[in-house]
Amino acid sequence: YGIKNIKIFPILGIDTSKTDGTAYSYDTPFALPGAQTLNLSATWASNTVYADDIAYAEQTANLGYEGTQQNVKLNEEFETKILGWINGQENADTIPKSFGMAFQFTGDKNNGRVFLYHVDLTKAPDIVHNTKTNSLSVDGDSMSIKAKPRLDTHDVKLKQYPGDPYYDTLLT
Repeated sequence: YGIKNIKIFPILGIDTSKTDGTAYSYDTPFALPGAQTLNLSATWASNTVYADDIAYAEQTANLGYEGTQQNVKLNEEFETKILGWINGQENADTIPKSFGMAFQFTGDKNNGRVFLYHVDLTKAPDIVHNTKTNSLSVDGDSMSIKAKPRLDTHDVKLKQYPGDPYYDTLLT
């Protein structure tokens, strides 16, 4: 499957007193072109409860996903609005902003779209540059991300296919 049409929705604020799905306010989305890879692994916590000399119960919790996202190059809008860089200058005291992320995956017959409600960077983008050789390759900007459950509804992601209620507007 392929990935394209990544859109970033900066989180403006979260009103934790709301529990009806309206706690999150997102800024106008912007495109993050040049998607190369998105690798996310489900993150779960589990605990076995022992009683009566046996494994009596298993407790589990869905903590979302974590992994990496790589682009040919992060655009200036991402560097400014999410990383907090000013004119390309990175400052160690700047705290990255949380965001929502939408994307489209291709290669299946349904052309699905996904929205991750609350994404945090867990590591700044890697810097990789190589010398020219007799073959061409593109080094991308790779960053570590974590898609967490929303604080109000605990939703982690929304996956939509053509005909589903939010498919047409998911990337906007």
